Amino acid sequence: MIFKTLSKGVIPVLSTKHNPLLTLLAAALVCAALCAPCAAADGDTVYTVGKTAAYTVDQLSTAWRTEIPEQTKFQYLTQQDWQSRFVDNWIQVSIMAEKGRQNKIQESEKFKQTWHIREASLTAGRFFEKVIAPELAKVKASDEDIKAYYEKNKDTAYFTGWREASHIIVTDKDLADKLYAELSKDPSKFADAAKENSLDESTKQDGGAVGRITGSDERFPPEVMPAYIKTPVGKVCEPARSRFGWHLVLVTAASKPEEDYQPLDDKLIETIRPLANAEKQQAAALAAITEQLAKLNVTVDDKAVPDIARDWINEMKKMTGDGDTPDDGKKPDPKTVVATLGKPGIQITLAELDLAWTQEMNDNFKSQLITQQNWQRAFLDRWIEVAALSHLTREQKLDQAPDFQNVLKVKKDSLLATMYFEQFVNPELDKLTVAEADVKTWYDQNKEKHLYAGWREASHILVESKEKIDELYAKLQKNPEKFAELANENSIDPGNKGQGGALGRISKGQFVPEAEQAVFSTPVGKMSAPVQTQFGWHIFLVTAASDPKDDYMPYTDELKEQISARLLTEKRRASFMELIEATRREMDVKVNEAAVAEVAAKWAEEVKKNLPPMSPQQ
Repeated sequence: MIFKTLSKGVIPVLSTKHNPLLTLLAAALVCAALCAPCAAADGDTVYTVGKTAAYTVDQLSTAWRTEIPEQTKFQYLTQQDWQSRFVDNWIQVSIMAEKGRQNKIQESEKFKQTWHIREASLTAGRFFEKVIAPELAKVKASDEDIKAYYEKNKDTAYFTGWREASHIIVTDKDLADKLYAELSKDPSKFADAAKENSLDESTKQDGGAVGRITGSDERFPPEVMPAYIKTPVGKVCEPARSRFGWHLVLVTAASKPEEDYQPLDDKLIETIRPLANAEKQQAAALAAITEQLAKLNVTVDDKAVPDIARDWINEMKKMTGDGDTPDDGKKPDPKTVVATLGKPGIQITLAELDLAWTQEMNDNFKSQLITQQNWQRAFLDRWIEVAALSHLTREQKLDQAPDFQNVLKVKKDSLLATMYFEQFVNPELDKLTVAEADVKTWYDQNKEKHLYAGWREASHILVESKEKIDELYAKLQKNPEKFAELANENSIDPGNKGQGGALGRISKGQFVPEAEQAVFSTPVGKMSAPVQTQFGWHIFLVTAASDPKDDYMPYTDELKEQISARLLTEKRRASFMELIEATRREMDVKVNEAAVAEVAAKWAEEVKKNLPPMSPQQ
């Protein structure tokens, strides 16, 4: 009843390996607003930056909706004056974007190419949202579709049995084929082959044995799970490919066939229905996109396709220990046209595809894609779809709507701000250093708050009234050896009154402040004076303590690095905020306080409805 709900933390250190602008802007969440709102601007303009840059209520609402993760929105909502804080933070983005325009970043090839890719993705999404999605909402899975979905996914989603198996993983396809040819004829040699060839260090010494496998087993990639589940007992499966290499599987035992799969009863049908709906809608979407592509006379240069994402593949191979693809000395020309959309005259080059791969595709998508046959062509096909839908959006003027123009403005400002920061601001911040003397000063000044590593063992008596605690304290001063007895008789703390009030070992940060002060300031073998907390009145008896020389984290090289990283982050943040404040004055930023309230009205209720319940610690 005296423990706090928040656990003790370690020294908070913000990594300096980051997207620098986003990190500093995120840090600004906890900073006070840079200045009070100025005189109101005209109409629904929330703020102006200089003579030309301005954000309206709708544009700022778009920034809130499209650029801020839900969890960050919750962090805003827990702060006082959160609306002004968000507006102020987005003003920082606008300031950086305006500085970018002043420095003509929008005219650089890097910006043009990156924005071309970003805009293509956005406009393609617009066509899908406005034209294709409404039709997809009408598509529903039939009973036959649900049964087909069940049969197709039985082995990965509805397998309730088990298998016992061994495996061999290799990265060379020829070796995998050779081993399969040998082991399919004589499975008894599987264990020896695993010990000699498998790359799975955790199982090879056991002959590749992986033990019992269930449908929810997360040790194996989904794409190869059928090899582990569907292979008959005593047989070796043909090589199955995952992102780790080629898998050979020998199944040694299995559950009874009637126990292998969850039955397709009414309850499961209702579980599958939305999944089957989504799959059918996805197929309908692909058909609709294919229909649109057919109108645009698409041609592909198949000879150029293998050069797609060559460098990224080498990077992935290094990550998995596979080594580089042998360099043939031929470097693909980034200007090579890989595909052409004949009707609108759109050409897709290797340079564009490289940017699409690095800017628009996450690593999870990439790692899954490259396990597929002809993955380069599959990726090219996806980007052709983006280019086609983007063209159709412009052709039908769907991009001219005010709400979509707001999206484009927000995204372009975000990109401009990031590029300006990376090119002009971050190089200056990278020059900042932290002196060792400052590190030592921080250590000395924060030992008690952040670096205390000691402990106490104590017991306590807890009662409700001052009169009762004074009575017990008087008795204990005469007979301190009766502490446990009086605790058992009088304490109202149900967690330890039967143990003489023993609290066990205590670290700083576990107790409410008044109790912590009493425990850690009382010598071993002594009692504290009565102390009041939110739970009642206490007397503490300290029975043991850590050695004083172990009470604080030692000033090691590792700790110096942690403190230095923390101080450097704070120094970078302070320098950035000084720059923003100076630039804000230079650009004569004006904020319309009335419009801030209007913006807030558009956000708060919607956000609160969408966020899951969270505890105060979160």
